[in-house]
Amino acid sequence: MRTVRKNKQRLRYALYKGKAEPTIVTDRDGNPMFDDDGNYVYEDVSTNELVYDEPVEFYGNIAFSKGSGEAESVAFGISLADYDSTLVMNRGEIPIDETSLIFAESEPEYEDGKLIRESADFTVVKVQPSLNMVTYLLKRIVKNA
Repeated sequence: MRTVRKNKQRLRYALYKGKAEPTIVTDRDGNPMFDDDGNYVYEDVSTNELVYDEPVEFYGNIAFSKGSGEAESVAFGISLADYDSTLVMNRGEIPIDETSLIFAESEPEYEDGKLIRESADFTVVKVQPSLNMVTYLLKRIVKNA
């Protein structure tokens, strides 16, 4: 079975690049600043700040039904309560994994040139490949009001 084009909608994914790295603080002329001991002065960066690539457009089918029940949750090895929807794609069509973000209805937002994780609609919880298809379990990101 292949995914049907008419069932697909415009989506975007953002791949995880890594944790934010501190940058050297510079003066107005672009020269690095040093502390009293002669060491570079770095910006304060949260060690938990995650960095993502620029979102990439693709077309896919997000199903908000969780499937037929207990048999499916056992097949994926996780509880039905651990995800909100599924994304079904042809195998090898997109390179996303458990660290990726999915934008369905929301536009990507940025702060200081970095993608804001909470602006995405979903995180990928699990990737389940089969012979021709890949099913991605998605968890909705709760938006601040």
